[in-house]
Parts: sequence; structure tokens; C-alpha cells
Amino acid sequence: MNENRRDLLERFLSRDWYSEKARRVRMERYLAWMAAQERPPLRVAGPDKGAGVLNVGVVGLGRGRSMAKFCNLLDQSRTVAVCDEVEDLAAFVAEEQKIPKWYRDYGEMLEDEEVRVVVVETGTDWHGEHTIQALQAGKHVFVEMPAAVTLEECRAIVDLSEETGLKVQMGNQLRWYNRYEALKKLCMEEEFGKIQYMEAEYNCDYRWRKRFWGEREREVGMPADRGCKEGIEPPLNAAVHTTFDTSRWLLGDEQIVEVEAFGMRGTSFVEGRPEEGFGAKTGDGCDSVVALMKSESGVVIKALQCYGFRRPHLNYLALYGTIGCYEGERRNEVGSGYVHLPHRFLNTVESGDGWMELPLVVGTGPGHQGAEFDMMLDFFDAIIRDRRPLIDAVQAARSCAPAICGELAAVRGERMSVPQFP
Repeated sequence: MNENRRDLLERFLSRDWYSEKARRVRMERYLAWMAAQERPPLRVAGPDKGAGVLNVGVVGLGRGRSMAKFCNLLDQSRTVAVCDEVEDLAAFVAEEQKIPKWYRDYGEMLEDEEVRVVVVETGTDWHGEHTIQALQAGKHVFVEMPAAVTLEECRAIVDLSEETGLKVQMGNQLRWYNRYEALKKLCMEEEFGKIQYMEAEYNCDYRWRKRFWGEREREVGMPADRGCKEGIEPPLNAAVHTTFDTSRWLLGDEQIVEVEAFGMRGTSFVEGRPEEGFGAKTGDGCDSVVALMKSESGVVIKALQCYGFRRPHLNYLALYGTIGCYEGERRNEVGSGYVHLPHRFLNTVESGDGWMELPLVVGTGPGHQGAEFDMMLDFFDAIIRDRRPLIDAVQAARSCAPAICGELAAVRGERMSVPQFP
């Protein structure tokens, strides 16, 4: 990139935006963004306000094994219990991480009065049920995306959180990635003008996922998958982070009002044995879904959720406004992407092709470039301060509902209206 152009863009974003920042500073910035969106407080004061340390129980020790470790690395929390239906895995993780208690039965862990927070890392189609059970037991809940797989679960989670003051946070590490933080700043300052169109893609080759979990199982010497009810995940709703939640967040938390979608059979289906394909039991037997959505202000979003294409893992996002645009990297997933802002740069520097790479430092550390630490810090701080987490129950429902409706639209072959969550 031309050095003059880089310097201009760095000054515009300010150096605090592309350098590594203290987590406390990042969190305060998110609180300011939430205030700018005028999000109301919870109707009921929540328990555990002012707590020094929050005791955590983790259920589902595939991915939950690492989350148990993260919770022990923060000053605000400590992992006191783990739970998995594979009893030997629960015992293994407890011994490995010196966690005092482990359970095979989730209900028993929920009865443990010492546990104040539950981290749900079970199979995708268990998330809503396990979150509801934890809220009914009086626990705060961090739930991996998606928070729910039915509209009824979305509504129940919102109602329980609002009625009790218990905090819910849905996982989406991308909101804490440097490139999306910079995009959020640019969108809030209307540097792209009015956003008119967005594209969001999540590609994850299902064969790679099977290899990954196979390696994890060999490492611990026992089954360590997340364990969905039917052995599958719903293709459109399984990973709502890029295609729904991050897109909505960049638009200023707009809700999606309608969606239509089409399912595809990708390469995860074994020739002659379609019952082994990803999504084989979801109705139309698709492992990939493309959806067209419209937001409440009329922004059109194309979302591709794909588990069957033969390509490396990818989170991709692009947005196009009336005076500028952004396109992410397709070949380098951790790349910062490129902006086209002619109103700022074309009159002051040599324009070249008009694209400028965002001069951002990629986050470092374990857990999705270190973003999981920031995500969990926001959640625990919300409990202690008695405020809404960044991706609370309402935000989770607003992101999961269009994905759920999109899957139904693909099966039924019709456009669907999306329920709104005020």
C-alpha cells in the first residue's frame, strides 16, 4: 500500500484502533457503543451484582474443555465444575485442569449451589434447552452460538432473562476481532454512507470438522465431540456469528424482517450413502444454505452457510454503502480486508485502484485470536455491574430468529416473515 495512504487511514482510525489494546479499554468502548444504541436496562435487578469472583460450571467438554481453562485465567471467574455425558471425559478434564467437581448428569450440576454461571458448549441443537434449564435453576448463562434452534426457545430465553435479571450471553468472537471493531467504528461514523447491501459467508468443510474431532478424541483417548441430538447440526443456524449476528451489529442492531432461502447438497454427502451427509436429517437433506434477507430499513443481505464445499475455512463479510464499501479477504481468513472510501482519499493521494487495506494488527493468543478472553470478560463484567452483556438474550434471539426462519424457508420453498424481539 502507498505509505501516504496507509498513514492517512491509520490517523483516521487512530492508532488505538489497530494496535493491541488493554481488555478493559476495549470493554469500555463496547459499553459506549451499547449506550449509543440506547439499549434499555433489564427490567429486574440481577443476582450477583458486585460479586468478586463468579463460580462457573461448564457443560459439554468438546469445545468446553478450552472454555473451562479460559474461565480460570480471568480474575472475575473460576471454574468449579465440569459436566459431560461421557463420564470419563468429565473426570479427565477435571483432573487435567484441577477443577474440584465433575458431573455426568447436567441436572445435578444445576443443583450445585456453588455454581452461579453455566457455560453451555453442548451440541448445537441442545443449546436452547440447556440454556432454559440453567435459567430456570437461577444461573447466568454463556451459551455458544446459536443460543436456540426454535423460535419458542428464543422467546423463552428472552422472557426468563428479562423476568429474573439473569444474564445471557451468546458467543460470537468476531465482534471482538480488530477488523470488525474497525468496521463498526466506520459504520457508526457513516463513512460508508447508508449501507444498502451486505454479503456474509461461513464456509467450513464438514470433512475437516470430522478430522478435527477425531484428532481431539485421540488426544484425550475418548469421545470428545459436541454431541448433537441427531448427530448433525442445522446448517443455516449452526454458526450465526458472521452471517447474522455480526452483520446485524454492523448495521446498528437492525432486525431482519423477512428471509427466503435455498438448500444445496454439497460434497459432505457420501456417494450412495446420503444418510451420512451433514444435515441429512434436517428435512430436505442439505448441507449448505444460501439466504436472502431484508432488514427493517431495507438493507439486503446475502448469507451463505456452507459445510459441503471443498475449500478452506472462511468467515467472509462485505458491505456496500452510498459513498464507500468494504470487502474482506477470501484467501487469508485473518486478513483485515480492504476499504474503498473515495470521499476521504481520492482527492488527497494517488488513488491507484481505489482500495486500501485496513492497517490492523491481527489479534494474538489462544481462543480465536484472543477474542474469547474479551468476550468472556464482557459477560462476567455484565453480571458484576448488573448490565446487559453485548450479545444478551434479546440480541441472540434477533440473530437466531432469521436463521431459524431461513431454514424453514428452504424446506418449505417460501419467503418467511421473521418474528421481532423488542
